[in-house]
Amino acid sequence: MKWPTCFSPAAHERPFQVSTTIQKKLDAIEEIRADLHEENIEVPGVVVAGAQSSGKSSLLENISGIQLPSGETITTRAPLIIRMEHNAKADPHALINDVSDLANSEKIDLSDIPSKIVEITNNLASDGIVADTPIHLKVVQRTGPSMTLIDLPGITHLSKNNVQEDIHQKTVELVRKYIKNEQMIILCVVPALDDFSNAESIKLAKEFDPEHHRTIGVITKTDMANISIRDKIMSSTLGLEFIAVNNKSTSRAAEAKFFEQSSFFDHVPEQHIGTETLIKKIVA
Repeated sequence: MKWPTCFSPAAHERPFQVSTTIQKKLDAIEEIRADLHEENIEVPGVVVAGAQSSGKSSLLENISGIQLPSGETITTRAPLIIRMEHNAKADPHALINDVSDLANSEKIDLSDIPSKIVEITNNLASDGIVADTPIHLKVVQRTGPSMTLIDLPGITHLSKNNVQEDIHQKTVELVRKYIKNEQMIILCVVPALDDFSNAESIKLAKEFDPEHHRTIGVITKTDMANISIRDKIMSSTLGLEFIAVNNKSTSRAAEAKFFEQSSFFDHVPEQHIGTETLIKKIVA
């Protein structure tokens, strides 16, 4: 698969934790990302797109290891740009602001991330409104990957109390804005019971990546899957590779056990299952 420049295929078979060549490249990119942004130079990242309540934020939590706001209504009302930085010597912390230059931002504990995101979101967008101004979050941890993850408001047709009549257009425009960057890997999030062929995020990704060189389909809510899931994963009609994850699992081991015990995933190849598989695919 043809990934953006920094995601070299040389590390495909190596365990994610010891992929030092890729790690150094990602670390270097994240160190200069703010400067590159100011010069309008496009740099690699991962965009997570999908319908409202499709499991995007839960997927990001599993990949990043940080907690994000959750709720029954639309919680991501502005783009959230998460800059993950691996630093074995630093105390875990986060910087957050509504500007890309985080030099003068408040240093917060990782546990304060959800409340700070909610606070800034409420300043940028009143309840029910989707805003275009991104929230910038830098997370420094002693373990984990260095990469940039972008969470977007879910594609939806209705806002809370219908306060934003053009919310479908706005959410679609935001997805287009971020996935058109050819340096971005696109994760199209689709719940297991949905009709994949009608997933709007997949259709949008195809506009900018028709051959699926930088797009992965991610299947969420797999605890609700039925017998049809195998055909959906293995179907060639969409020409897109799918990886199923279980965001409710409390650990990678628990996720692996879920898939082992679910008869619906019998005979599904390992390369289509698990968050760890997805992470390896992103950096492969």
